[in-house]
Amino acid sequence: AKAVLDQLKVPDGMGTNIRTNGIGRTAEELQWDLDHLVNDVWAPISKAAQEKSAPLLVFKESSVMIRALRDYLRPEIGEVMVDSVEAYEEARAYIQSSMPQNLPQLKLYQDHIPLFSRFQIESQIESAHDRRVELTSGGSIVIDHTEALTSIDVNSARATGGRDIEETALKTNLEAADE
Repeated sequence: AKAVLDQLKVPDGMGTNIRTNGIGRTAEELQWDLDHLVNDVWAPISKAAQEKSAPLLVFKESSVMIRALRDYLRPEIGEVMVDSVEAYEEARAYIQSSMPQNLPQLKLYQDHIPLFSRFQIESQIESAHDRRVELTSGGSIVIDHTEALTSIDVNSARATGGRDIEETALKTNLEAADE
């Protein structure tokens, strides 16, 4: 990251910071992002602060959808589905201006079945917060959070599939590690 950072043309008086999301990016990608931040974010803030007196709004963060697209939309993402025409148009405009190569990934979802219901998103979110995860072998993972630590216990009590207790425990632990 340091070698790529050294290639950037940073305006005098400014510093740079590459977020985790920027690791592995090319100098061209980072330069585009830097230029965007300087010209489209910093310049209007600076101008507003010089021309107007306080109190005033000098900057408004992008919507959570735009931030998610900015931070997570990569070529390996197959598609991004949006179920609101307004949000789709906002996303389309952002992608068109900042990452047009990813525009084919954006899809407007218009089915009569709600998007989260179609893909069981709510149940996946709920299961992500469960303290117990059942394993196909019959074992389970139990996660307990305390103020000082998070304990993860792999329980193979009802698990089968081994000749003896050690082999069953090993298979259950390997399955738990994958989960």
